[in-house]
Order: sequence, then structure tokens, then C-alpha cells
Amino acid sequence: MRGFEVVMLAVALAGCAAPGAPTTGTVRALRFYQFLSDGAMDLVHGGGRWHDCLFLPDAGVVCWINFGSELAPAGDGLALLDTATLFAHHSTLEHELALRPPGSKHGDEAPEPVALDARLAARIVALADLQRQHQQAAAALAADGIAAGVFGNEASLGARDF
Repeated sequence: MRGFEVVMLAVALAGCAAPGAPTTGTVRALRFYQFLSDGAMDLVHGGGRWHDCLFLPDAGVVCWINFGSELAPAGDGLALLDTATLFAHHSTLEHELALRPPGSKHGDEAPEPVALDARLAARIVALADLQRQHQQAAAALAADGIAAGVFGNEASLGARDF
């Protein structure tokens, strides 16, 4: 996302709060570590890393910040820029904890109660709601594209036949 999209997302998140959600003070959150990878193939090949996560029990939302880097134009060349992106989705704490490798570095640690600014929590929940809407819209559009017969044929849906 760049430019206009970033501005529109920022405007949407800045004013978002779930109905009845507190917007002053703090809300209860649980801090825990989760082992996340970029997908099954990444995990199978030794990828993944521990992330510092928050669970917002009143909203059923999990979030974490992913640190990375990207190339960007700089003068006559490219520069490597550090990035930080917050991800949020609806889940249960039980589901998230069940995904941790048992017996691993953080696999058996209990979540730690923390207080989170209510305005920040409301924005995180709004992001999780947008993520859910995005997933639902993407699934519906995929079904419509397949039904239209224009793309998404059985070759892209079935087993790989090399």
C-alpha cells in the first residue's frame, strides 16, 4: 500500500472504535510469544521466528508487529529500509497457544497480563475487523472469478501435475 491507500487506511483506523468499546484509560490484554512463519513451506524448511504478541480478550483479537525490510529508490540506487507492520486478526487465546511448539523456548509459558491504552486497542480491533472483511471479500471474489470461467480453473485449484 502506498500514498492514497495508506492515508485512507489511517483515516479509517484513527476514527474507529467498536461500539461500546472503551476509548479512554486502559484495557486488559495478555502478552505472549507465538512462533510464526511465512507459510507451511517456510516452516518445513526451518523458517519462522518468535513474535511478541498481544491478545485482547474482550474483542477476541490477536496482534503482533512484524519487523522487516524493503528496497526503495534512493538517489541513483536503492536503499534498504527497515519496516514495522502491525498484523491483527480475530482468534481465541486457546487456538493461538495450541499453535506453539510444545517444549520449545516459549511453548509452555503462560500469557502475562498487561494494560493497553484503550484508544490503541480500539484501533487494533478496527484493523482486525478490516482484515476479516478483506478475507471475506477476497474469498467471495475468488468464487465469482472461478464461476465466471475466466481464471482460477482446475489447474490452479487441483494437485500439482508436473
